[in-house]
Amino acid sequence: MAAKKETKSSKAKTVSTDAEGIGKITTTAELKTFLTNMLDRVKEDAAPPIYIASAMNHVLNISDIYTLLDNESRELARDIWLRLKASGFQVKNPPLLFPEGDGAAL
Repeated sequence: MAAKKETKSSKAKTVSTDAEGIGKITTTAELKTFLTNMLDRVKEDAAPPIYIASAMNHVLNISDIYTLLDNESRELARDIWLRLKASGFQVKNPPLLFPEGDGAAL
């Protein structure tokens, strides 16, 4: 019976360790994959806009976002942001994605 308790506790430790790594984006390729998946979900109406807004909040708050965001990823993020606004969310364009002089302010 003691062996069962040890097994359960070791499984719990494994699960908590795995849960800590969920949602970490550390490379440009991971960011691009994440944004592509989000854009696909937005296009297919597979995710409610509030989930997309939450995901974009997560992306924009990554500590290394300035180094991870290349031109292609920036275009994906801008497309997602514009579709989010088109869905009815009243949000300001983030300067990271929409510099003031580019005419994209809606």
